[in-house]
Amino acid sequence: MAQTAYDKVKQLEIIGKIPYLKNFCYEDRKKLAEIGYFNSYAPGDLIIEQGQLNLSLFFLIRGKVDISMDEKYILSFTGGGQIFGEMSLLSHNLATATVKAQNEVVMMGININDIHQLTGPDHYRLQMEVYKSVSEVLANKLINTNSMTKAFLADSSTGDL
Repeated sequence: MAQTAYDKVKQLEIIGKIPYLKNFCYEDRKKLAEIGYFNSYAPGDLIIEQGQLNLSLFFLIRGKVDISMDEKYILSFTGGGQIFGEMSLLSHNLATATVKAQNEVVMMGININDIHQLTGPDHYRLQMEVYKSVSEVLANKLINTNSMTKAFLADSSTGDL
């Protein structure tokens, strides 16, 4: 892992393109550019390791990552601002999955402690927006899980595998 140097203008531009952050007001995106950091990962590098403490919310800017649980491949994501670490942010529990770089990857990270240390009305708004975005991500994941469960149950009730 290596820190990727972007100036604050470039960081602000990237943040404005991340689906979960693009609707934040300019001041909030500017603050995220101040506290956010960008890291590059080589193929095979661990970004998040299941069972380990993760204190960052990550956004996949460029590249492709593999997600696994209990050393079993689940799926892959490619760039576009995909979000990782949201469960750790809300639950303060250990990571439930491993995220590994499949090729050259650039991730933007926001340390949870940096979000929690923000004070004042403007920063409380930013905290609320971050938590709202994370909640929407988790709600969508739950909806997808419910749909898959419903399909699985329908298949298993007919005896099909």
